Amino acid sequence: MAKTIKTNTTNNKMKGDKTKPMTRLEKKRQLRGYKSIRDLERAMGFREDSISQWMHYHHVYDIGIAIKCMKKPKKKHRKPIQYKGKTFKTKTELAKYLNVNSSSLCMYLLKHKDMNIEDAVKAFKRVSHGFTLNGKKYKNKTEMFNDLGINPHAFKYYYYDKKLSMKLAVKMCLEKSS
Repeated sequence: MAKTIKTNTTNNKMKGDKTKPMTRLEKKRQLRGYKSIRDLERAMGFREDSISQWMHYHHVYDIGIAIKCMKKPKKKHRKPIQYKGKTFKTKTELAKYLNVNSSSLCMYLLKHKDMNIEDAVKAFKRVSHGFTLNGKKYKNKTEMFNDLGINPHAFKYYYYDKKLSMKLAVKMCLEKSS
């Protein structure tokens, strides 16, 4: 018969051991003079409960290792937004000034990074509020395509690729289809 070897798992209480939670005394030593993990998080600039959640998710019971792995979150230095001669600190402020939904405007600006702010805002207003072409109001471009009988791909070619105005793009599409 083969002998089975028994291993003693109680001796594996090294720093960073992933199998055993630390005792209160060990935890107190690792808090570096702070009363609780929350105090440590505040002092280091982490969100509340982020160290605890990170430790729980990664099964790491050493606060020192968790802090080294997490790194302090970077504060973004945003450029102020210039729109029609006015300066705004955030896109949300710009949305309030324009009286539009801030999350929709922010998403639109994020998707259209290649456009400058003034063109993007103009396009956003046209997309979100509809537009008027030759005296007729349309809710969206699809409604316009169906009403005028325009090929959407041709319109996109003239409007986006050739960067023509909406009126010129429609005019070109109508000339091509005739």
